[in-house]
Amino acid sequence: MTSDIENSILKKLYNQYFENYVIGFRKTTLEDELSPNNPNDVRMALNSLADNFLISLENNQYKITVFGIKYLEEKELVDSLQHQNRRNKIISILKGFYEKDTDHYVSHEIILKELKLSGPIEILSDMKYLKDEGYLYLQLYLGGSFETKLTNAGYELSKGI
Repeated sequence: MTSDIENSILKKLYNQYFENYVIGFRKTTLEDELSPNNPNDVRMALNSLADNFLISLENNQYKITVFGIKYLEEKELVDSLQHQNRRNKIISILKGFYEKDTDHYVSHEIILKELKLSGPIEILSDMKYLKDEGYLYLQLYLGGSFETKLTNAGYELSKGI
């Protein structure tokens, strides 16, 4: 069972992931914000979360993992409806292309048009999540543009959406 500090850390990292998945939080930042009087409580929570694969330490920054995202969403500890709906819509869009040609990559412009979004930055975190879950291949380019296609696992998932 996770503690209040662990849940606070996970929620903070979840929000950061969907703002910009590249940037995480340093240990000292989390200590200062969540338990300035007893930073060891935060350190113990970080160790527990990392041991359970809910977070990872990359380049001296803590980031949430797909397991951490799934944990928060399944326990309904965050408002995830927007992200879940968007991910399902992305999978649904890619399904038609997969059925025509499994090797065809779809440009970000097509997905943005279908989702009525203004730029690729708005969905990069959702795309990264789907890639990390093994549902799609993702080719990222400078400026946030990308190309993508479903994996077989993504196609199987699309049948249930």
